[in-house]
Amino acid sequence: SQITSISVIEHGSSSSTEIISVATGDRVKFEAVGSDFKGRKIAVEPTWSVSGNIGNIDPSGVFTATKPGRGEIIASIAGLTGRMQVNVTLGAIKSISIKPGVLYMIPGKQHNLSIMGYDLYNNIVSVSDVKWSLQGNAVKIYSQGSSCLVSVNEIKVNEIKYDFDPVCIISARVG
Repeated sequence: SQITSISVIEHGSSSSTEIISVATGDRVKFEAVGSDFKGRKIAVEPTWSVSGNIGNIDPSGVFTATKPGRGEIIASIAGLTGRMQVNVTLGAIKSISIKPGVLYMIPGKQHNLSIMGYDLYNNIVSVSDVKWSLQGNAVKIYSQGSSCLVSVNEIKVNEIKYDFDPVCIISARVG
């Protein structure tokens, strides 16, 4: 029989949906199903591709979502094309960083630090429930959610103590 149409389905599914939603880092296996002019199913091994710069797909039909957005999984064979829309949302936080990473401060000045969250593919993810901490006594920190205000402790020259350390470590933890 000659293939007259092709459709893309999720592996193990018996029917085709128009769109699926996944998060970055998710992996989904797709299948292509061919049909002849009488609607009979025909096994096919298509060439796979992805539109929309939302991820990549291997030759066996396994899609890995890497970037939020909308795109399509495309199966092509014998001049025919089947498509399924994919909506990719942000995945879970996998890492955080504090910006700027290093501060050089002078008395009387204040600086703001912010925290950035990243998913498995370094897409920026919003952060909440941030706990800031300080090691050292040269600065004070004022936590403001995902940011932190830093100011230098004022020290009079005649009051310098031997345990004063001009280097501090400010860290943050999410959750």
